[in-house]
Amino acid sequence: MAEEQAAALRWEDMPQYMEELRAMARALLRQEGHAESVQVTSLMNAALQKQRRREQAWETVTWENRHQFFGFAHRAMRQVLIDRAKIRHAEKRTREVHLDEGQWANMAQAAEDVPAQVLALHQVLEALEQTYPEWVAIVEYRYYSGLTYSQIARIMGKSEDTIENCWRRDILPLLRKEVRRIVQEE
Repeated sequence: MAEEQAAALRWEDMPQYMEELRAMARALLRQEGHAESVQVTSLMNAALQKQRRREQAWETVTWENRHQFFGFAHRAMRQVLIDRAKIRHAEKRTREVHLDEGQWANMAQAAEDVPAQVLALHQVLEALEQTYPEWVAIVEYRYYSGLTYSQIARIMGKSEDTIENCWRRDILPLLRKEVRRIVQEE
């Protein structure tokens, strides 16, 4: 696992990771349930397009390791959800937002049902990025890609227990508190 974490990735290496990326996009859309407007291919394309500069040739695109590649991909997928949530939020401004604890397990669906919650989560993640970048990565993997603790641990090169304990003890309580605060302030 350490070798896999340390090895640099090049564009030529992508075919071996495409199925895993496709599976992550599928999981995200499966969680979303009724996201007819986003398909697996378009979500993957968005993730890949955001990983290079506009004029950059694909052959020159590299990533430090697997964690960086999938981290960038998850952020791009997250941004697609954020953009959709902004549109939905604009449509639903007059509706009252209720935080349903069950939706924490399915944030992609929440982008449709309670876009204010998704936008609040985005604000919280942006605020945490500098101080707790690993926490942000865990949230992205968990909420936006539907990964298990085991899958996250593999990508990040940590133990499953470490990821699960951090999630339950530190991340989830903070997210609940901060998202509620932001949504209530609106």
